[in-house]
Amino acid sequence: MYPPLCGFVFCVYNILTVSIKLSFISGLHNESSNLALRVSRLVDGLERCWGEGFELILVENGSVDNTPDLMKEVATLDKRVRIFCLSERGLGLAYRKGIEMADGECVMLSAIDLPFGFSDLAQISGGDIDPNEIIFFSKSHKDSVFPRSISSRLASRVLNFLLLLFFHVRIRDTQGSIFLCRDTAKSLLKYATSPTLFFTAQLAIYAKHAGFKLKELPVSRTPSVYDRKSTFKIIRDGISVFYEVAKEYHRYGSKAKGYKGC
Repeated sequence: MYPPLCGFVFCVYNILTVSIKLSFISGLHNESSNLALRVSRLVDGLERCWGEGFELILVENGSVDNTPDLMKEVATLDKRVRIFCLSERGLGLAYRKGIEMADGECVMLSAIDLPFGFSDLAQISGGDIDPNEIIFFSKSHKDSVFPRSISSRLASRVLNFLLLLFFHVRIRDTQGSIFLCRDTAKSLLKYATSPTLFFTAQLAIYAKHAGFKLKELPVSRTPSVYDRKSTFKIIRDGISVFYEVAKEYHRYGSKAKGYKGC
């Protein structure tokens, strides 16, 4: 767990030393509730942790509420906030669009409600950034402090087992925040094509095959979002996970053979 003072020291260090521009990417679906407050909190945190060298990319995907209108209002207040809207729902689609449009040298894929606070971003210092490394901030890391429901833990363990069994990926949680260089991310888009959250697992699969280093770091949960209910459904989403993995394994051989990396 990362004490507030520790996180603050990391953030101040980054302001003084980090010059790499960051594209922070979040997918939004029906996020009209407190959207302006969430964006404000995110921007303030990015300023503390990254200085001025960042952009916030919000990608709305298939919302049926007034999220798109609220996004436009938020974007008019801060030029560092860039917005895009997709007609189809899918976090993978949102992350893909964000990576395609990113101007930063590095990208961070994460949720708008900041379930980890800034315990993830605060761990990245300028001297530690490796262009050949992809960092997965993991709820399942042994040092993470992140209480989860039984169904959520079970789903993570099943996916982790399948990724290890079929693709030899040892990351225990591919569905948290992810930090990597933009050019690396763009090079993986040819193979990471899932419209769903499985997109992040594909990043791990093909990054490993291409020889990139996969690194897993711990996170701690933010009390302000502690009570936010998970949308995971054990039967519906469990079947979806098995289907995605089976489909990926079927195409993995031919796709992986043609990928030599950057």
